[in-house]
Amino acid sequence: MAVMATLLVIYGDNLNRLVKKQLRDSHFIIRTIIFVLICTFAYGALLIYVTPLLTKLLYSFSMIYLGPFIVAVFISLGLIAEKKHYL
Repeated sequence: MAVMATLLVIYGDNLNRLVKKQLRDSHFIIRTIIFVLICTFAYGALLIYVTPLLTKLLYSFSMIYLGPFIVAVFISLGLIAEKKHYL
């Protein structure tokens, strides 16, 4: 779940920006409601439904490689966050 949450923090602004472009001409109340719905339901659904898929993927790794793989994933996420100026 930490991997998914980190990905949402890093790439959530891209989705928000895309939605903002689509709703630019809409009324403030409509834009606000859609923003709240995306932040609550879309991001929540991604966490709830994609996390088990990621868990199944991690179970496919041999225990010997699982630790180094997880460390590599978090280092990669850190590098991406640094590149996007989140750190």
